[in-house]
Amino acid sequence: MDRLRQPSQWLLQQQWAHWSLIAVAALLAFLLFVKITRRRRRLTAGAAHIDHFAERAIAGQAAHAGQTGIVRPASRGRKQKVRIDPTELVSYPEVSIRQLRREIFKRDQEESRLEHQIEELEIANEQLRQQVAESRELCAYFEQKITELTAANEQPVGQPEEQKKAEAKIKKPPRKAKTHPDAPKQKQCRKCKKYKPLTEFHKNASSHDGLARWCKACKTKAAKESRQKRAAARRASEQQFDICADAPLCVL
Repeated sequence: MDRLRQPSQWLLQQQWAHWSLIAVAALLAFLLFVKITRRRRRLTAGAAHIDHFAERAIAGQAAHAGQTGIVRPASRGRKQKVRIDPTELVSYPEVSIRQLRREIFKRDQEESRLEHQIEELEIANEQLRQQVAESRELCAYFEQKITELTAANEQPVGQPEEQKKAEAKIKKPPRKAKTHPDAPKQKQCRKCKKYKPLTEFHKNASSHDGLARWCKACKTKAAKESRQKRAAARRASEQQFDICADAPLCVL
């Protein structure tokens, strides 16, 4: 208090002119106005920075969550930028608005996460329904097979064979009686390619059936042709010998 009284007493003891008091008051008012203006500008700039950063962060994370369905938390650096002293909440209402926006953003994140989980559960539920329907069809198929097998096992063993024999007798046409006598055994001649009775072949022990390959007529004909060829060859050789014997006489 003494420090304040001494300057005030000094000011009162001095004789000031009217214009000098006005100048001092104007200077003090100007300094006070500058200080207040700077203070408000600083507060306004800080609140605008916080709101702009919050809107940008919320928009970016919402877009990423809409594309991938996953909401990532803010990084540590971003959290430090937005960190605010709790003691300033009373004096600055913009900070409380910021906290409300953060709470709204967290709620939106939780809602988007729950919606994504609901979609996944619906897909899983549909798959389970399909599997249940398939399992029911398989159960019905196996039950039908079991009933068929049990019915087949309950039937007696001899009944199906007797039934098959009776059906075969009904379907099989009756055999016709033979009216023509059995034909004699025949063999094909390798020369004339005709089937002839076995009596038309000479016996031959070297063959597998004990008979000759050619019939008697073909064999006789072949023997006759061979004799004729030998006779013709003999006559040709005799004529050639006669020509050679007469050759010296012709020269003389």
